[in-house]
Amino acid sequence: MNKLQELELEDIEEIIQNAEDTEKFTDYKYKILDLDGAVRAFKKLNAIEAKIKDIERIAQEEIEPYESMIAKINEWKDEEIKSFDRSINFFNFSLEQYYREQRELDPKFKLSTPYGKVSSRKQQDKWTYEDEKVIESLKDMGISHLIRTKEVVEVEKAELKKSVEILKDVVSLDGSIVNNVKFIGVDEFQNSNFVNVETGELEGRWIEYVHHKQAIVYKGQVIEGITVTEQPDSISIKVVE
Repeated sequence: MNKLQELELEDIEEIIQNAEDTEKFTDYKYKILDLDGAVRAFKKLNAIEAKIKDIERIAQEEIEPYESMIAKINEWKDEEIKSFDRSINFFNFSLEQYYREQRELDPKFKLSTPYGKVSSRKQQDKWTYEDEKVIESLKDMGISHLIRTKEVVEVEKAELKKSVEILKDVVSLDGSIVNNVKFIGVDEFQNSNFVNVETGELEGRWIEYVHHKQAIVYKGQVIEGITVTEQPDSISIKVVE
């Protein structure tokens, strides 16, 4: 590593020690606020990687003439490299947080510096199935083609994903979506209140409406037992050598 990279290593521990939570980095004083801060973080990561390569080179040079010392030298190498794990995690976390904040302000934001860049790709939503409940729900609705029968009965999940809608904040009655009724909250007696959006009148509490924050719907009917969780974009941080 060069002299400039050595200088970049000098204050890393001080930066991290000033963090209020050095394990999870969830609440800390050091924060990337602009492109200059991102460049600084990448320079730190670049210096760490150069140092790790120096350690690996020294270990290899020492191993070659002294085969009997291999275990001891490798142990030294692993411990030296491990000492940088927290620093790498810290600066990666800082860059990722800055990148996510900027993407919220500008979905087209790109972070690229002479020392590295951050990129992202869309993650598929996570589908969680309570298989028995889904199967029972599909059977009750007579939707047999979304159920695959082998030695055990299971859901045709790939086909189901293509066949359903994911709706938010909707109301159903007896398992069917009711489009002209809206949930307006829970009163002091813990009763759910609904209003007819066409007439503006409150719907009677004796009608067994169900409010769904999220509903998986097949041709207007709610399939029970499925939760779809939107996943954050996958972030990739690459340090330029």
